[in-house]
Amino acid sequence: RTWDGENLQDTLTFTTQEPVSRVTIDPDHLIPDRDRLNNNAPVKFVVAAKENSFPLDAYLIRPDPVSQGVTISYLDRMQIRIEQGMAAARIAIGRSHYISLSAKLKKNDLDATASYTYLSFSRLETGSPGTFWAPTLSFTVGARRMVTDNGPLSYLHLGLFALPSIVRSGESAIALDVTPSGAGRVAVGAFDELRVIPQVYLQGTVVLGTGFGDLPQPLMFDRTEIHTFGRAENGLLKPLHAYGTQKLYGRLGIELPLQDDSPYNLFNLAMIDHAVMRVFGAVGYTWNEEDEFGKTIPNAEAGVEVVVDVSAIGGLLSMKGLVGYATPLLGEGVDVIYVGFSL
Repeated sequence: RTWDGENLQDTLTFTTQEPVSRVTIDPDHLIPDRDRLNNNAPVKFVVAAKENSFPLDAYLIRPDPVSQGVTISYLDRMQIRIEQGMAAARIAIGRSHYISLSAKLKKNDLDATASYTYLSFSRLETGSPGTFWAPTLSFTVGARRMVTDNGPLSYLHLGLFALPSIVRSGESAIALDVTPSGAGRVAVGAFDELRVIPQVYLQGTVVLGTGFGDLPQPLMFDRTEIHTFGRAENGLLKPLHAYGTQKLYGRLGIELPLQDDSPYNLFNLAMIDHAVMRVFGAVGYTWNEEDEFGKTIPNAEAGVEVVVDVSAIGGLLSMKGLVGYATPLLGEGVDVIYVGFSL
């Protein structure tokens, strides 16, 4: 039945001979609605493996045959993932509040994380007569219980992240981890870029970290950003570790376009919205005490990366893919090809 919209107090009454099995309001999504989940009774569930559609008024169930897990999501408002021995959830409350929970079994013990994130918005001065609001600052507070070789370790995490925007490409962050004994670590990082010529950017990243107190080994800094820091064994890369209470990492590169601004159709399944190539050099160093600085060899590498932004379902699902090659310049390491993928 169609409502004419003239009388806001109208009540539509239906008389049926059999019990009602489903009720749906606005089945064609014609009316703007902030929450379409309450337009159906009972709530709709759609299994991605069986349906070639992603309705806005249903929970989406996506089984993963590789991990033998399942993900239940509703747009960007809620996502729950369940696998054998692991469960994680991320829930958005309104525009600015997010709750993240995760738990998994490790060595017959519980490894768990709980955090709350507040996202602040600011008006951007773009020179346009319109008013633009965008997320500019993210604050996270959380607690982590991790299982280590020496038993469980608990600590408090605080993080502050300045987000990039359409008027500011730079981003920066500061993080603090503190254990109940008072030991902990502080890390700060920043990224920015400078346009050399149109579509060509000089990019720089720096990370500094320091520990205090009797810092446990799982909270010590590592050189994980260096892709080549490893050893080849049986044709596979075995990562190496150089733990320390102090850390310094830097990366400098240049980004070049691989296509124009026109999207590229990917076998009618998705669209490649943007593709770039990055040539970079990076150095990473960790040490324990001030007097140990310079007594060990840092790791340095050079490489090239190709990064693509892909969207599907009319932009509802966006993904980023990365393929890179790096070769060591200083310190122990091997040539490596690496890939990355994120939603």
